[in-house]
Amino acid sequence: MARRYGSASRRPRQHNAAGDTMTPPQQHDVAAMVARERVSERERERERERERERERERERERERERRRSARRKRDKQAQEEQRLPLSDQIGLMV
Repeated sequence: MARRYGSASRRPRQHNAAGDTMTPPQQHDVAAMVARERVSERERERERERERERERERERERERERRRSARRKRDKQAQEEQRLPLSDQIGLMV
């Protein structure tokens, strides 16, 4: 049966590896602290991964924009080449 202690002073002491005394609740606090640290580390890793993904998406968008711009430039150039020279246009109007 679990024994209940009225106060911390009557609670038996336990020693950690360094020989410091730690009461059981302090050990739980350390375990919780370590668990929180692991969770926050995973959270930071996820955030870094999301940031890398956003950067890749921005790079893809820049690449698409460069292609669109080049295509517009080519189309405009081809259109200019298809138009009749000005001297021929004048000849048609007369």
